[in-house]
Amino acid sequence: MDLNEIINNVNEYSLNNKTNFYNEKLISFKSQFQPILNEYKKYYVINKMYPNNNEYATYYSNSLSNLNNLKKQVDTLQNELNIDVTKVNDTLLELNKEITLQRKINKKLKLKSGLIENNLNSSQTIFDDFEKIHYLNLLRFSALITCCLIVISLIKQLTNNKYVNLLYLFVFIIILFLFYFNFSKSTKY
Repeated sequence: MDLNEIINNVNEYSLNNKTNFYNEKLISFKSQFQPILNEYKKYYVINKMYPNNNEYATYYSNSLSNLNNLKKQVDTLQNELNIDVTKVNDTLLELNKEITLQRKINKKLKLKSGLIENNLNSSQTIFDDFEKIHYLNLLRFSALITCCLIVISLIKQLTNNKYVNLLYLFVFIIILFLFYFNFSKSTKY
């Protein structure tokens, strides 16, 4: 049974309509019961006092028949009520099953939503960390280049020898390669 059928069943057995129906029937039975019972009591006593009188026996038989008819109507109403209660219970069980199923689906979706949200937060954190590492390495690299340039310019001013300048340039290039390899290792996860 799908959710729309369950809702239709609940609407079909609307409590207000059925409650009013059963209340009206019970009020009708209650209003009929006391006069029928009084009539039955009266003719019961008279019939017991005059058992040979056919007229009193007929009145007693009619009053007993009226009382039995009212009892049958109450029994019929009780059966109808039991059937409706069973239908409502079945509908509520189906609704409960549907609610349980929807709760499970909702729980799975919330879990998936949380995982996606956590993955987005994690990837954003990794990206932010990578940016910081990259920025710090860039600062270190630029500071190293600046220091090397300052050292080379000082050495150049102190010596005019080409070979010494080439040697320092070679040392500078080696330092840059070492820094580059250090930089590439520090950015990997």
